[in-house]
Amino acid sequence: MKRFFMLLTVLACVCVSALGYNLNTVVDSADLLSDSEETALLQKCENLYAAHDFQLVFHTTYGTDGQPIHLYAADFYDYNGYGYGADCDGIIFVVDMQEREYVTVTTGKGINYFSDYTISAIEDGIVSDLSEGEFYDAFLDYADSVENQLAYVKKQSEVIDDQPVYEFDYVQAYDYYGDYVTSGEKLMIAAVIALVITGIVLGVMVASMKTARKKNQAADYVQDVNLTRVSDVYLYTTERRRKIQTSSSSGNGGSSTFRGSSGTSHGGGRAGKF
Repeated sequence: MKRFFMLLTVLACVCVSALGYNLNTVVDSADLLSDSEETALLQKCENLYAAHDFQLVFHTTYGTDGQPIHLYAADFYDYNGYGYGADCDGIIFVVDMQEREYVTVTTGKGINYFSDYTISAIEDGIVSDLSEGEFYDAFLDYADSVENQLAYVKKQSEVIDDQPVYEFDYVQAYDYYGDYVTSGEKLMIAAVIALVITGIVLGVMVASMKTARKKNQAADYVQDVNLTRVSDVYLYTTERRRKIQTSSSSGNGGSSTFRGSSGTSHGGGRAGKF
């Protein structure tokens, strides 16, 4: 049944190839998903494509034909006609069961939308599911994170006129309830927290001052001090060194890039193990 479904999807891809994009965005060559799971995940990717003009691709495999997984992922994306528009905007997540590796590779606007930091944050959220064999749950969470990222980028581009903002801190973009937190709200929250901490510190200081007792005689303020010898002794010197990073990507917004065999530029490409 699964092979029949895959045959239908391949035929569908052939039919739409003339349109310049590939609709078969879930290619489960390692057979990690059930038919229903694959169908549901495919529908999620199609909805994301329609809503954001951006293509999300999942591919599982058993082996990468001797290539590093990031080059394999880039070639799979390029040579199968994935991506939206002339720049092939999109992102692909590949899982190799032979080496138990995973990788995210971005293309077109995806390079700006998904920094190395952002990709790591998304992958860190699903690596435990991958390790436990919960591949469907991992892929769903991954798709949700991609959707949230794209929604945030869209919101930022609407907020600032004629100057879209693509780089931001993925982890701090949402509060614990999944709602967006604006910069103004962050400043307000920080100010409230600072006031509370200041109040606590002042309260402790005032309470500690209540131990003072009145002295009636001058002698009460004099302590017996016997100095027999004073000397300075040199003991040691403490030296601290700080490593300065020289990576090509800076902060949370940088994205590493490389080229696949087709010559197309891609972002991401840092493999992880599970």
